[in-house]
Amino acid sequence: MDEDFSSKISLHPLDETVCLHGEDVEDLSQFYTYPSSAERETHVFWDVVQYPIPPNANLKSVRSGIISALDQMGFYGSVSINAYGGRMNHSKDDLYKAQILHIPQGEGEMAVDLIVYAHTRSPRNFMVIPKPDPDSELHRVLKCLQTRHHNLLLVNTKPKAHKQDCPFLSDSVSVQSVVDCTQGLDGGRPIIGGIRMGDTLPVIKDLPSLESLFRRKLNTQRQGSERKAFVFWDVVKYPIPTYANIINVGNDIRAALQRLGHHGCVEILAFGGDKLNQRQSDLYNEARIIYIPQEVCEIEMAEAVKLFRASGVPGTLMVIPKPE
Repeated sequence: MDEDFSSKISLHPLDETVCLHGEDVEDLSQFYTYPSSAERETHVFWDVVQYPIPPNANLKSVRSGIISALDQMGFYGSVSINAYGGRMNHSKDDLYKAQILHIPQGEGEMAVDLIVYAHTRSPRNFMVIPKPDPDSELHRVLKCLQTRHHNLLLVNTKPKAHKQDCPFLSDSVSVQSVVDCTQGLDGGRPIIGGIRMGDTLPVIKDLPSLESLFRRKLNTQRQGSERKAFVFWDVVKYPIPTYANIINVGNDIRAALQRLGHHGCVEILAFGGDKLNQRQSDLYNEARIIYIPQEVCEIEMAEAVKLFRASGVPGTLMVIPKPE
């Protein structure tokens, strides 16, 4: 069995400051992590009472449209689709050929089946159609699944920006509408592996731009309401190992925070290193790590910690390495 490196992280209960004992971890690329979101199985749970499949819809196109949308969002694993309740406007044979499993009302409950499907050692991706009411039992079940590190994709079938009667059609525009209608549990774009879909990497040039990052509004439709976590990494005191894959390092740190119970966005800031060449810069951007070289931006990590605490923004802070 792989060693669980999340045990090397301690959580300070008073100010939610998380310190990574850098001296105890020789290879940061070896953090325990689950299979990537892209590789996980995706299970679609569709309440056809709340949002029926249109009677004139081509079922194979419905399925291919959902799969294409998932592919566009970066989920490439196998896909299953369960349709719950209601009388279907399509024959069992058509449903079978389209690989859509219909579960009639009274023979199964979506919330119960979600729990059953989630009872696995490896987290999965779950898409729910339509997005449930925040006060519903189904929403509470999904909240519990989030704490078990499953990715949740909720399709808002009544978005203000779209006037289509049904986004699940076969043309490319409809595939994009499925992507646009998909939200996370907090109402913003889905947060996958500590990164919110569609977010761009912030550029930090000085203390005001850093403060702006801390105080960024969280209640927009795009950003949702989940709290952020920040990782401050002094790459002078604890350099990133040259043999480590920086993309894996970023993913694994976010996975470690997720295992500690943080399911919001995670911003990783690397302070004080040498200026990157273009290839290195591209890798850091892909890893979504904000690199702040000393010669470009004279921000000391200690200053950043003070600024974070002074901002009063609730959130988790991980510091690498552990301060003396």
